[in-house]
Amino acid sequence: FAKPGPRGARIQRVMRLPTALLAAALLLPAAGHAADGDGRRTLTGMYTSGYQDRPAGLRAVFTPAGEDEWTVVFHFTRGGQKHEYRGTAAGNLSSGEISGRVETEGGDRTFTFRCAFKGGKCKGTHAEVGRRSGRERETGTLTLKG
Repeated sequence: FAKPGPRGARIQRVMRLPTALLAAALLLPAAGHAADGDGRRTLTGMYTSGYQDRPAGLRAVFTPAGEDEWTVVFHFTRGGQKHEYRGTAAGNLSSGEISGRVETEGGDRTFTFRCAFKGGKCKGTHAEVGRRSGRERETGTLTLKG
């Protein structure tokens, strides 16, 4: 092939930027969140609870269930035992607020969570729902990011 002339070389340079931007938009996940091929988003962070004095690691996997609706699994270790609390959530994982409800592995306890995104982090609280009263009692804090 012949080497492009001055005009052809300029057109090639000009086209590189839009092509690179398009490739980035298609290949990169949503702002700061790790995305799997099926749209799942994994956020990691810390939580505190009334059962322990220091923060502990937390991983939350959100799977799309509709427009700004998700199924969620919280993975964490407490007292040397691994736990997975499963439930649902609603909200935008990039901005605004998200809230949800999860149950323990045996389904004998229910917790709610609420957090707001600011500066790439979602900071909020979690609460246990009383079995008889249905009232929420705050149990700690959580911070998540992508």
